[in-house]
Amino acid sequence: MSLFRGYNATLKTLSLTNILHSTGCQRCSTGLSQTAIFQFTQIQLRNYSFVNKVSSDQLWSGVTFVSSAGKKRGRGRTVKRRVNLNAGQRLGYGKKGLVLPGLNTWVIGKNMSRVTNTDIDERKKYEVTLQNIRERRQIVDRRRPQKFRTFPNPLTRGYTSIQLDGRSLGPPAPVRDETFEGFDSRVIQTKRVTNISANQGKMMTYRALVAVGNGNGLAGFAVAKAKNKLKAGMKARDKAGQRLMFLERFNGHTLFHNTYAQFHATKIFCKRQYDGHGVVAHKAIKDLCTLAGIKDIYVKIEGNTKNKITLTHAFFNAMTHQETHQDLANRVNMHVVEVSDQRGKIPIVLASPTDGQVQDKYYGCERDVYDIDTLYTQGKPHWYRPKIRPVWERLGFASYKRRMCREFRRRGQHEAQKVRRLCGLEPSREERISRDISKRKKEE
Repeated sequence: MSLFRGYNATLKTLSLTNILHSTGCQRCSTGLSQTAIFQFTQIQLRNYSFVNKVSSDQLWSGVTFVSSAGKKRGRGRTVKRRVNLNAGQRLGYGKKGLVLPGLNTWVIGKNMSRVTNTDIDERKKYEVTLQNIRERRQIVDRRRPQKFRTFPNPLTRGYTSIQLDGRSLGPPAPVRDETFEGFDSRVIQTKRVTNISANQGKMMTYRALVAVGNGNGLAGFAVAKAKNKLKAGMKARDKAGQRLMFLERFNGHTLFHNTYAQFHATKIFCKRQYDGHGVVAHKAIKDLCTLAGIKDIYVKIEGNTKNKITLTHAFFNAMTHQETHQDLANRVNMHVVEVSDQRGKIPIVLASPTDGQVQDKYYGCERDVYDIDTLYTQGKPHWYRPKIRPVWERLGFASYKRRMCREFRRRGQHEAQKVRRLCGLEPSREERISRDISKRKKEE
């Protein structure tokens, strides 16, 4: 009975909405089968939202409206302007361009009355013009609608898109006949400072910290002041070009050894890394490494990290106090050997004394191997936060104890198996299979 009521209600709905009858059961007067009507009643279409309920004028007024009190206080200057979102768009053009006879083209004959795709060349021209319109709409200046300004590239706009920090100011100005070809600069920090004098009172100036480098080991930095941010940056850039330092690099990508430096309250720990690791450091240190040509390094900072001047001083002190492997070998008359996890801890000789004389003892110590980090970090290694033990280990679960007992019985067997394979004492897979088969036959 409920199905019949739904059937009659659907017929009334279809008659009121003037829906065309589809070909269905011939016995039915309506031309629609009961199964088709039943399926139609199960579909829910709710085309209802605030977009089709509210008009476009009301939507735009919610974004662009400013009260009278706000206009008096000058809030209307930063409010969005109404934009024609349909500018440049045409019917039938887009990603799936269609020619719709009678809507966007003329109807001529039977052949032209079909829906087809638009021409590819016309579609490309339309996409180019529409993209130009949208780009001009994005870069238009609200204060000067008749002029247009270009926004910087996200990769070169610096730390923020508003301030000058992190941006490039180009190479320094040439000095006499010397030109800085291949050099680039980065603004590390700009800050407003004041100077109070008895005659002129409080005077506002800007201070800029700029670093310069060629990406091949030459780098420098300087600080300058001016009444404008850009002028202060240009002044510091030219000054840094005359204060270049050479930073040693191992194989052109990393440090020779781990270093440590401290400048005032800033402590910096620089750790050499393998090729392809990348630069993992503070954003200011990343710019300094890019200018110096250091590609793989890990830098940890302790203490004050907000003062960029002390941070830059500490980094350059750590880089300039490096010692090459050959200089170290000549100084201590010993071999410099590298043992890294990337090569499976296979020792590789990096440098040897030039005179060929190798001493047995270093400062009266009878040790054969010495750690280089203890020589250059002044006994201050980087502090690592202790790892938190899992809850099953802290509370001593029974399952965890059983697992540890199993691992205790099998301890060292994986590495011992590798050694037995190298020495030829470990049987191969085929030998183990044949041995198991023979055991089964004997048991049977």
